[in-house]
Amino acid sequence: MGGDPLDAGASDPDVAPLLDLGRAVDAQIDLGLGDAQRQAEVDVEVDAGPAPDAGPIECPPFPVIGGFCEGEGQACLYGAAFDCCGAEYPADTTCTCVEGRFECADHVMQCDENAPEMMCAQQGRVCARWAEIQANRDEGVWDGDVRSCDPGVMDPAWRARALLHLNFFRFLAGVKPVQDVPVMNRQAQACALVIQASGALLHELPEDAPCWSQDAAFSAANSNLDRTPAIASMWRYIADPGEENRARLPHRLWLLSPSLRDVGIGSTGFASCTQVIDGARRDPADPAWVAWPPPGPVPAPYTVLRDGGWSVQSSVINMSRATVSVTHNGAEMMISPRYLTAGGGASWGVAFDLVGWIPQVGETYRVRLDDLYGNGWEGPIEYEVQPIDCQ
Repeated sequence: MGGDPLDAGASDPDVAPLLDLGRAVDAQIDLGLGDAQRQAEVDVEVDAGPAPDAGPIECPPFPVIGGFCEGEGQACLYGAAFDCCGAEYPADTTCTCVEGRFECADHVMQCDENAPEMMCAQQGRVCARWAEIQANRDEGVWDGDVRSCDPGVMDPAWRARALLHLNFFRFLAGVKPVQDVPVMNRQAQACALVIQASGALLHELPEDAPCWSQDAAFSAANSNLDRTPAIASMWRYIADPGEENRARLPHRLWLLSPSLRDVGIGSTGFASCTQVIDGARRDPADPAWVAWPPPGPVPAPYTVLRDGGWSVQSSVINMSRATVSVTHNGAEMMISPRYLTAGGGASWGVAFDLVGWIPQVGETYRVRLDDLYGNGWEGPIEYEVQPIDCQ
């Protein structure tokens, strides 16, 4: 998470510094998309923030690990095959009530006795999805060629695994999943070829760049760029490591933007582009704010962010004078907050580093933002982060 630094990238597309294509570049990820390229802010009626979990889902038709039930003899027989705990089960599988919790075939999510019911159920869902992405981390084999400037064709299964990872992070953050679009995939693949050929990360590609094409130039101007393959890049975008990205966290804000709908993913064995500008606009039903790490249960490794820190972003709520606090068991924890420079993915953002402490599994950390305004927003933002162990 705190490994390779990020490059200086482009802060404005009209004055973006170009890297020297003839020398090595240490940075691995670009700085993200410039302010002039971000989606236009739409004045909308703000919603009340992320909707709380309604509680444990009833056993039929969707089995939930950790869902509470009544009666030792209670059981439900499924009339069709279903997916539970990350595995497929036949139609005659029973979901049995054991000591107040539904036991889904061969797996029961263990929760603290005092955990709220809805949080216990959510922990099961999070860990099931986490296990799914852990089983789908293999990068594919690139079939292109730099010498002939052949971008190759990214294997659909490889791209699907990369998209799975991206949508896992969006699932945790409480925003809608995105889909990949063929034309955007093609453009992103051409973009990845240029990074592979030049070793440089540029939003504005000069026409003399190795393997330049119109597709590559368009995608580079509209993508997050990384000098690692597609699957590995998704977590790096969320972590946003490196001093150069601290002012904006542009990669994280783009990937978690509620208004993001369509993406393009292209990758070689050395580089990748994730095209994120798709022309979508914010929907009034989108959450008014998004946090990372998100509210509720979250795998513990995603709460230790040594470079980017924790963050809250919004295109509705003005955070330009927000104050932030984090408490644990009623005691205030030391943090170092900073305002994020406006850029792609969100109009406002606040980030904060954890000073002298590391989140612990099984503990709860309450985050509160005050002094917020705009679009009729009233009151603070408050949420709890609960690091969990999904191993």
